Amino acid sequence: LDEATKYKNERLTKEFLESKVAEDNATTWAKIPVSDLRRRHVKLILKEHGETPHKAKHILTAVRRLITEALDQDWIEYDPSLKIGWRPEYTGWRAWTEAERATFETRWPNGTMPRATYALALWTGNRRGDVASQLWSDVDFAKDRITVRQAKTGKVLRLLMLPMLKAALIDLPRRTDTVISNAYGKSFSEKSLTGMMAHWTEMAEMGPGCTLHGLRK
Repeated sequence: LDEATKYKNERLTKEFLESKVAEDNATTWAKIPVSDLRRRHVKLILKEHGETPHKAKHILTAVRRLITEALDQDWIEYDPSLKIGWRPEYTGWRAWTEAERATFETRWPNGTMPRATYALALWTGNRRGDVASQLWSDVDFAKDRITVRQAKTGKVLRLLMLPMLKAALIDLPRRTDTVISNAYGKSFSEKSLTGMMAHWTEMAEMGPGCTLHGLRK
């Protein structure tokens, strides 16, 4: 995993271990033998984060990593979190509608930077950071192939370049090593590309909620 993800995982794990087992007791989870952990405890941990459901999901993942280590070390014989699900209602990013896609494509034709960004996100299903860092050297028009290097996982994917993606990229100006660049010939950062997509959708007179992550969904 990339450094940002590892940092988040470590931070959440420490936060869990340093949290109190009960409000009226100073004992933290770090002091409790893992062999004493029961399913009711895992459910209680999730319930305590009920007001931040997405954080609860990440906490559950952190707890499960600890449990996996305990199993590997023969400290416990079963997984007390087995089949405990946590699927919060998702109110964040949503998928684009067909009408929204049509509106964006009409406003930004092939060969423009907004269309290239849109096409990379849509037709590779990649994260925004990987869209921003996509290299021209990994685009092979002759063989209709595109290589995607995922920063978060370290994986390298060699994908068929669909005709819709090829059409969006083949006439795009090459200003720098990355496919996506600004008017000054500089690559976008992950956050700045998010802001630009918001700007491009606004220029297309589209409503809110059309994000890069929504194209991936």
